[in-house]
Parts: sequence; structure tokens; C-alpha cells
Amino acid sequence: MNTEQNTEKERQATANPEALRRVVDGLYATGYWLFGEERYADAGAIFRVMIRIAYQDERGWLGLGACHEAIEQADIALEMYGTGRRVASRPDRLEAAREALLRSVADGSMPMRGRLDGALERPLGVMSTSDLWSES
Repeated sequence: MNTEQNTEKERQATANPEALRRVVDGLYATGYWLFGEERYADAGAIFRVMIRIAYQDERGWLGLGACHEAIEQADIALEMYGTGRRVASRPDRLEAAREALLRSVADGSMPMRGRLDGALERPLGVMSTSDLWSES
């Protein structure tokens, strides 16, 4: 799909905000259910789609961060909370989740696997926006 097709899809989605809200709410409900069933990879995929189409909605960032926490990928969860904090329309819960995770890492109750890349030193996580669109 090229950039012109992506732009057209975005225009269509924003042309009907009520339809977009229903889609986003449906994605959140699905991701939340999958998370509750401990299907973290599936839930993460849903939350990733959610942040692609509604990056201002903090629920997608919270869900994606929680999925990474659940599989003990604290470094990635910190990045999700930090990036979401910078772009979400209501960032308070993201900052609270990030602070709680940092406390868990600091006290040893959450093992740190992977790399931190200075996340403990930064006030907010830093992530390239191109990382949002990767299929990792």
C-alpha cells in the first residue's frame, strides 16, 4: 500500500468520527479480552493496530505496554508508556503506569530483560515514530 492510499484511508476514517470511535472501541474491547485470556501476543497485535489508527487514545498505549510488561519486556513497555505519554490526548495514566514500572524495575520485582537504553535516566521514553509501524 503506498502513501497516497494510506492518506486516503486516513481521510475516510476522519470523515466519519463516530465510525472511527466504534472501531477503536471494538479494538480496545478485543485487546482487553485477549489480554485477560493471557494471549499477550494477540492482544499486543490488536493494541498496535489501535495506536496506528488512533494514536491519541491512551488505551492503546496502555494496553500495548501492559502486554510487554506481562511477558517481562520492561524496556519495551517503558518505551510504549513514554511514547504514548508524549502523543496521547490524556497522558496521566500512561505516566502513572511508566512510574509504577520504573519502581518495579528499581526494586527488583520486575526483571529487566533486554536493554534500557537510558530509560531510567530519561524523564520520558524516546522512540522513533517509524518504530510504530514496524511489524515486530
